[in-house]
Amino acid sequence: MQAKWPRNMARREFLARGATGLFASAAFGALAGCGGAWLGRTVTDSHASVASPAMTTWTDNSNNTTLVMVWCGGDGTVYFASGMEKNGTIQAAPLPGVTSLERPALIQFQDRLVLGYIGTDNNMWCALSYDGKTFPSPKQWLLIDGTPLSPSIGGPALVSAQSNVITALTAQADQTLHSGFSVNPPTLYEDGAIVGPRGLLRKSIDTPALAIAPGGGVQLAYAGADDPLNHLTLQADPRSDNPAPPVVFDDLCSGGPALVTTGVGYAAAYVGKNNNIYLLYGVDKLDPGNVRRWKFQDTSWHPPAVAIANGVTYVAWIGTDGPTSPYPTGSLNFASLISMPPIYTDGSG
Repeated sequence: MQAKWPRNMARREFLARGATGLFASAAFGALAGCGGAWLGRTVTDSHASVASPAMTTWTDNSNNTTLVMVWCGGDGTVYFASGMEKNGTIQAAPLPGVTSLERPALIQFQDRLVLGYIGTDNNMWCALSYDGKTFPSPKQWLLIDGTPLSPSIGGPALVSAQSNVITALTAQADQTLHSGFSVNPPTLYEDGAIVGPRGLLRKSIDTPALAIAPGGGVQLAYAGADDPLNHLTLQADPRSDNPAPPVVFDDLCSGGPALVTTGVGYAAAYVGKNNNIYLLYGVDKLDPGNVRRWKFQDTSWHPPAVAIANGVTYVAWIGTDGPTSPYPTGSLNFASLISMPPIYTDGSG
């Protein structure tokens, strides 16, 4: 059974907490522009998920757009839901033939949804949907010569870049970051380690993130392998033959980050060592001294998924209200960004 908060309760709580500054102006701007959109919060059974969900928008051939989300249950079942933005209801449907325990990747590429994931068999898999609902006949990601991809720590990252799908993953063998590209998933035309200046390899502890920055160009975000700190790190144009050095931010990650766009702007979304959810705005400028850090009361074991529908920013995450053994889990949370109480909207800690 789902526990739901009436859509106006979140706003009353938000006003009672005394929203200030940038969050207040952004929040009221969202309220003014979203008409009758759903603005509440929903908590439902994650089926003991131990990894982040993935969420994006799907636009069909009739130009209708809706939210779509996938997540993995603790037994490896992968669930799919759509249309949550209408009333907050999450109707989970298992995807036949798709199994994973790690964070999946979900994007729209041209006329199809592309679901990328590492299967419970430790191989990298891809499932395509041309109707935004079903993902028949998953196939293994393979290089053009038939070579399978290296197993990854966590799942893959995907981003649609013009006529290509760019991929990234953290290799299980040595934590090196790899990147490739495809024009017809799941066939990859190239995959290799990301090499920086002086031949230095990039290393990560978990699933990386990919996105197109507001000014153009692909950006890669990851949690560095500088245990136990695991600094948030961004790399511009990771597939460049002569990439710039990565930029290390002060933020310490628990697991890999996400790169997202909200109604306020482009940000890195991550979970800190304190399990709080953070949004770090301005990372596209690659300047650690020129960012705005939002810290939320909501907590998770893993970074959230973020997508915009009907002008409203929605967030999905696995909470910390479940058992911690053998692996930490919690409920699946789905909320409008405006319903998530901030601790601060420009600070540190």
